[in-house]
Amino acid sequence: MPGLRHAALVLAALCSTAAPAQPGFTFAQVNAEAAARAGTERSLSTHLLRAREAARRGLVHPRHVTRDSGGRFQVAIRTDFAGADLSEGLRAAGAAVTFQEMGSGYVEAWVSPERLHAVASVPGVNFLRPILPAVPRTGAVLSEGDAFHQANAARFYLDIAGGGVKVGLITTGVRGLAGAQAFGDLPLVLDNQIPTGVPANTDGDGTALLEIMRDVAPDIRMAYAVAITPGNYMQCLTNLRNAGCDIIVDHLGFYAEPFFEDGMLAQALDQAAADGFHVVSAAGNDGQNHWEGPYVDVDPLTGVGVSDDFHAFAPNDPYLAITIRPQTVCTVVLQWSDPFGASATDYNLYLYDGPVQNLLDSSLDIQDGNDDPFEFVQFYNTTNADQLGQIAIDKVNPLQPDRRLEFFVIGSPLSGEVSIGSVTIDEPAVPAGSIIGQAAARSAITVAALDVTAPPMNVIEPFSSRGPSVIEHASAETRLKPNVSAADRVSITTGSGEPIPFLGTSAAAAHTVGIMALLLELNPALDPQEMKDTLEASCYDILLPGYDTTSGAGRLDALLAILSVPLSGAEDWTMYR
Repeated sequence: MPGLRHAALVLAALCSTAAPAQPGFTFAQVNAEAAARAGTERSLSTHLLRAREAARRGLVHPRHVTRDSGGRFQVAIRTDFAGADLSEGLRAAGAAVTFQEMGSGYVEAWVSPERLHAVASVPGVNFLRPILPAVPRTGAVLSEGDAFHQANAARFYLDIAGGGVKVGLITTGVRGLAGAQAFGDLPLVLDNQIPTGVPANTDGDGTALLEIMRDVAPDIRMAYAVAITPGNYMQCLTNLRNAGCDIIVDHLGFYAEPFFEDGMLAQALDQAAADGFHVVSAAGNDGQNHWEGPYVDVDPLTGVGVSDDFHAFAPNDPYLAITIRPQTVCTVVLQWSDPFGASATDYNLYLYDGPVQNLLDSSLDIQDGNDDPFEFVQFYNTTNADQLGQIAIDKVNPLQPDRRLEFFVIGSPLSGEVSIGSVTIDEPAVPAGSIIGQAAARSAITVAALDVTAPPMNVIEPFSSRGPSVIEHASAETRLKPNVSAADRVSITTGSGEPIPFLGTSAAAAHTVGIMALLLELNPALDPQEMKDTLEASCYDILLPGYDTTSGAGRLDALLAILSVPLSGAEDWTMYR
């Protein structure tokens, strides 16, 4: 096939573990590769095509694609058939389907490299791409949050501890759980609702959140489930609902979920709230690694391609500079304001080195009317020195309508643990609008991170994602996010028996859930909207008067919230005076 000849030219650079790409990996070559695609190749993402060619040639495969022990690729499949069961046809073509969402036509599956074309040829299949795994909203630093929110005072004066309330956590791992139980930081009995086949011990973030929730509400019952993919998340949510959880909280970022509309996960959270479940989500740690703005044509006269319609980040400047720390993987995820499954405006994404001499990675998926407005690039800095990078975005057809662009620059050390600051945008980032996915769901209580160590207790973490959340499809809406703020930089053990520093909006969400459990013990009849209203109305305003898109309604105060909650039955607050 003609496209494969061009793909072979770039494989050496893509499959190398060295920091800089090889000089032969050029803008012209990757664009020739994309232009040569025909037939079902147009329905396969850039990264799947290159990984398939690497497998054919026996090369080290590009690490953008998750493989199992048998060499199969883990893929997301976008189909036309919402509400239809495509699994039989996909299985006949060689796909091992692990998840299908009937409402949207989204499918997850394992597919061997040689069966990609067969799967792409199934009637109704629009596109295949690698799955981007969940990113926990955590980092690492130190202090305490129980007294910060007056939860200790609420427990003491009212003799409440979350009794009768069950909390469900969707996380990326519970490593250290047995140790935390042995040291008495967590109860010996926890409800495991992990979907079949999902590993439990990828990290210890879930263990940390369980500890924080129990510190605030010691008598709660807890369940947990682990999600790596969006399909896992949907299974976890169903499992926790069926397990009888009253509150369901997650602290995960899925950057392949739509930025400009409610995707599968946001819709599922709204449905859970409509069914009476209280849903909480960490706002995200993306305030310093987010960019958003309208496309502006620059037509650069640099060495990367004359008369190509690159986006101008500044006048006559088609590049945005970033720094990738040593031993770090950097992922850049781009979306634009077309509807998912119906994008006809085609943008390509490129990552160059600092001097714009070598192309580190590129994504040239084809959007021709039934695709997602989505591209991503990834680079592994395996050296012990900073790697400078330059992001560039090219509009393929200048006659197509201009769209609003939005991207995140996500970094994590090669050890696998997420670390805030492992990749930085070296030019002004755009914090506003960095709350996306299920955290932007209308019904979710979305929580920003408040530095518990910084007096006078009103400093929102600079990395905490900011609102508002702007929705453009199916109808335009600007949502006031986040809803509230809570403490991070707190001590946990994650099974070690020693205090370990912990920060991020994950910690903030866990404190919020503990306070909510205290409220539900007092009044189990509180519905999700009453809970949200009570929390927001009792917050301590810490920034501008009234609501703001940095802290939401302000700092949570457990004692004020509990004194504001309507009691169930004939009780009133006179009995506690």
